[in-house]
Amino acid sequence: MTEEGKMSRRRMLASLSAAGAVTLLGASVFASGNEKDSITGAVYGGEACLGDMHVCVAATIAELRAHASPDPACLYYVMDHGKEGPFYYDPADTLSLDNTGSVVVSTTGARFKRICEDGLSVTWFGAVGDGATDCTGAFQAAIHAVGATPSRTVRIPAGVYRITQQLELNWDQSVPVGEHRQSLSIIGEGKEATEIVSEITGGGYVFNQDMTEQQAAKYRFAVGLRLHGFKIRGSGSDCGGIRSIGTVNLILSHLAVIGMQRNGLYVPHRADLEAPLGNFGAGPDAYANAYVSIEHCLFQACTGWGLIIEPWSSASIIEHCQFADNGTGGIRLANAVNRILRSSIAVNGRNGTEGGILVEYNADDGQTPHYNLIDGCEIDTNYNYGVCFRGVFANRIANCRFIDRENPLTHQYYGSAAIVMGGHPSRDTFGNFVDVINVRVSQHTSSPAYAIVKFEGRAYENSITGMRYDLGTNTSVALVANAGTANLRNVVKDYGGKDLWEDRPFSKNRAALAKLNPSEPADPTVLSGVETDVIFGQELQDYFNAFDPATGSFSCGNVSGIYLVHGYIHVNGLSNANNVQVRLKQRIGSGSYSTVQQLNVPVSASGSLPVMVPIQFIMNALQNYSYKITLQHQNTGSLTIEKDSGLSAISFVKIG
Repeated sequence: MTEEGKMSRRRMLASLSAAGAVTLLGASVFASGNEKDSITGAVYGGEACLGDMHVCVAATIAELRAHASPDPACLYYVMDHGKEGPFYYDPADTLSLDNTGSVVVSTTGARFKRICEDGLSVTWFGAVGDGATDCTGAFQAAIHAVGATPSRTVRIPAGVYRITQQLELNWDQSVPVGEHRQSLSIIGEGKEATEIVSEITGGGYVFNQDMTEQQAAKYRFAVGLRLHGFKIRGSGSDCGGIRSIGTVNLILSHLAVIGMQRNGLYVPHRADLEAPLGNFGAGPDAYANAYVSIEHCLFQACTGWGLIIEPWSSASIIEHCQFADNGTGGIRLANAVNRILRSSIAVNGRNGTEGGILVEYNADDGQTPHYNLIDGCEIDTNYNYGVCFRGVFANRIANCRFIDRENPLTHQYYGSAAIVMGGHPSRDTFGNFVDVINVRVSQHTSSPAYAIVKFEGRAYENSITGMRYDLGTNTSVALVANAGTANLRNVVKDYGGKDLWEDRPFSKNRAALAKLNPSEPADPTVLSGVETDVIFGQELQDYFNAFDPATGSFSCGNVSGIYLVHGYIHVNGLSNANNVQVRLKQRIGSGSYSTVQQLNVPVSASGSLPVMVPIQFIMNALQNYSYKITLQHQNTGSLTIEKDSGLSAISFVKIG
């Protein structure tokens, strides 16, 4: 036989079935002392993959543990049901612990090692898929052992497996300090064939990947976690489905997570990961989780959210998934750059909670979600809303279908809007886009009141275009509802370009968006205790009768008016500061400026992370008075105004 035609004897034995082993053992296939004269030598060309092994012996796990004098030249084929496979004796190993599945230790200290190339089966470690046996220890043992295998794969055969404690995915304890922990795959035989039943109590998750502070200092990141082809089902226990912290390349595919008492999938941010990650610098090391892919998964009937992805998790793709009947809501995104593609979000949320998809600002971590895309989804009969953008900017909905119809279980209607913009108590919702949507409302009653688009406060400059809608015979459904204050300059148009919202607050009044002066030196510096003018650019020159771009001062000239002044100034260097003072000042003629209004804005930052300082005044501008805005702080060192960030801008709107 040619060298290319030879098959690895190790690979053959690793994949050999029990029936095949019995046949070979019965034929004494390895009984010959001369490999060239044996059947093995004839078939496999005498390849010395297993060294000088010439004899194969049938055994049980118990017999291996009782073996007093094993032979390094002998192959041992275990015949225990569910644990079948070849082992060899490793005389050089005196340290490995007995885990039943991949290492068996005899009473005399001999180590028998399993030969495997395609992953470790949980049944080798004692798991039984009968729905009754507690398989927690066997699953955890397989996860711990997988780091020593080339495939780094744990396999779960078809069956129903009972789990009573959280499974920790800390699979490789041999990684040197400062390195990334390498990949792990946990693979079932399909979500209809392989089922994990959770009876965990006292909180936690079935699968928990948590780079704790100690692990982060050692491993930095877990690179590559893949869960594929099984179902996780809660049985009334207090736990969630899957949690992952500190993973790069998290892949979930063909999973079903059903009936959990917490969230189906939780991808949180951990504050104790900030230090070893270099203050969120560029590249994948900048995030607590990065490159999350979720496809062909079902998240159903979880008490919390179907899925949560929190700040500092980057580049997620959620594709061909279903989120149905989850208690708090379907999907919550509090991070940037996610894509939800061709998914179904149906009947999520409950009265008084949330709805289908929520994209919102997370005050705990200070990240404003942006560049999220919801494309080609069907969003069906959700409580409260289909999609909500709350305190965020530059997100997009495209080519989606919204349906509000009778809940088939309760025969009631619960939705209040297809799309909600705004509603955050302290953050604006602005610059979001909705393109080409189809909304159908079926026989909706007047309770609760339903609107296709609802603005719930602090929503401005959002654009909704290309909207098709079918209201049937409903007469109580509004196209647009203004349910909050400070909504301005939002656009809602139908598929033909017709403006659907004529009664927009401030829409007929003059407005200007002032950015910091581009002619000024880059990123002006404010010293501690020094009051510094906030200098605006040319945008206000055509708005106010008198405007000085050199000082940023402006006036109404001979015309008085009431103005809403609001926006943000992006600043850096706020370590050790309790607050920043933002002052609106006025003067008449050439006299001195006096403070009319002052905002004391609490801040909390590390000094290396930018902070957006909010500004909001109602300015009663008087004839012949000049006005300006100043900034002052008391922290150690200087404060830098990041005028080119695109976030340092203030809107001036004449409201009376």
